[in-house]
Amino acid sequence: MAFAIERNIEKLQEKSLSGTQREAAVDCWFTATGRGMPRLVKIKDDGGELLTLENIRVLKTEQKFYGGILARKYWCETVAGDYKKEFILLFYPEENRWKVLL
Repeated sequence: MAFAIERNIEKLQEKSLSGTQREAAVDCWFTATGRGMPRLVKIKDDGGELLTLENIRVLKTEQKFYGGILARKYWCETVAGDYKKEFILLFYPEENRWKVLL
């Protein structure tokens, strides 16, 4: 097992996230190798209404550390009719929690 030394720890840390994080319910399929594939996201808007994002396509994913906390960051897009929206999903495996970055 390898341990990060102090100078490498700074390289692992990411800058804080900008934007608003919202709790999300996510239907995600994990492959046998541990690769996550989000399929459905549900979040509440400012008015408290439930929004559902379907037909999600993952553009890119990376493992990040924010304040020493492991997170998987997914850059995603969804298309509904003529409307295309890009968003970021964050998965915190230690807490089993999902958040959407708006």
